[in-house]
Amino acid sequence: KLIEVRIQRVHVHPSIMMEGKPNHIDPDLWKPVIMSFQKFYGLAPGQLHPSRLAEIPESSYLSPDVARARLA
Repeated sequence: KLIEVRIQRVHVHPSIMMEGKPNHIDPDLWKPVIMSFQKFYGLAPGQLHPSRLAEIPESSYLSPDVARARLA
């Protein structure tokens, strides 16, 4: 299965914008937090910090369309 998305708008905090280039993000200032399988990661190896989401049973936040998709 494949998912394709189209990003229509991005909101960026001014503090990470590249000086002199209004449409660019300065990679030296950007410190992303990436969530992967209910755990938080950055650009360095290893988990950044524990996730409270990982403590909640998945059934508590799944929407009904997920169950329908699994039956398809």
